[in-house]
Amino acid sequence: MKDLNDKKILIVGAGPVGLAAALFLSHKGTKPLIVDKLTEPNKNSKALGVNPRTLELMDRIGAVDEFIKNSFRVEHANFYHNNSLLLINNFQGVKHKYPYMIVQPQYVSEMVLCDLLKQRDIQVIRGTLVKNISTSNHLVQCELQYSNGKSEIHAFDYVFCADGAHSTTRKLLGLKFEGSSYEEPWFLFDVKLKSELKPNDLSLFLNKKSFIFLVRTGADIWRVISNDPNILNRLPGGSEVENIVWRSNFTISHRLIERFSYGSVFFGGDAAHVHSPAGGRGMNLGIEDAYVFAELFASNKLDQYDKLRRNVVKKTISRIQFFTNIVRGSTYFYRFYRWLGILIIPFIFPLIQNKLNYFLFGLDHEIF
Repeated sequence: MKDLNDKKILIVGAGPVGLAAALFLSHKGTKPLIVDKLTEPNKNSKALGVNPRTLELMDRIGAVDEFIKNSFRVEHANFYHNNSLLLINNFQGVKHKYPYMIVQPQYVSEMVLCDLLKQRDIQVIRGTLVKNISTSNHLVQCELQYSNGKSEIHAFDYVFCADGAHSTTRKLLGLKFEGSSYEEPWFLFDVKLKSELKPNDLSLFLNKKSFIFLVRTGADIWRVISNDPNILNRLPGGSEVENIVWRSNFTISHRLIERFSYGSVFFGGDAAHVHSPAGGRGMNLGIEDAYVFAELFASNKLDQYDKLRRNVVKKTISRIQFFTNIVRGSTYFYRFYRWLGILIIPFIFPLIQNKLNYFLFGLDHEIF
């Protein structure tokens, strides 16, 4: 029987989840192979927020200082209704070593993770596609096609798939990815902004037919998300757009893979679950997948991965979907909830603040 450190592991996808999986495995003494279909890292970032649970996991392997050195802290979230301040959520009341969120573009997180991996002599093989994948005799056969067009078949003891919402490996194995999507698009802008909003706070504005989320991502660049395509023409808080750095639109889906494991193939991050950005749990939940995979691998208990992650992720998606529907307010039912919340939350918020923050921080459940 092979020693654990002699087992061959392939990680598919070099986003934050795949890179984190490699880092956690390296901490256990294992050196995985990482491949990614992109020839260069993506410089546009949808993920921004890093929560205390992720910082805690990075701390456990002595990597938290490097991970946060280029970020800034967010210690308050401000909620507005019709441009009037409704309440301020102070994160400092949470009893945790890291009672705050940090904000940094996803490509910065990936760059830091890549640097940490290079220190451990682990690099990403880019421009590499998984053309075929199959499992037999406790091994996983993968056909890899490299950037020069050459293909090779390799056998791995385990494969961890973190290749995104349109996961090739998930499709090759015929695994269902069921759930629902909203018809209307949401709009994302990274803009150079002059604003009277507090630069180190999150801000969420709810109006009758729209919402606006704003957070500074660095220097004078702000991320703006809204369901209103013309939102830049009527930003709140005395905000004035000087330049649009990047813009995109996307549709919201809430989906869950039918199985988090298939033989010796395991799934994490967007390849296994997608949901709206409400709560900032997406990348963080995926990094937690990676941590659990590495821990179960080291303890020879990977047969528990599907059950452990399914229970946590399913509950999380359900809560995020409920919050998202309230923010959207697209039906009378959810508009009523939003109206009711606006009326009573300022009075009951002290009673629910800790529970809400533990959810936002990813501390609402035990990992094992």
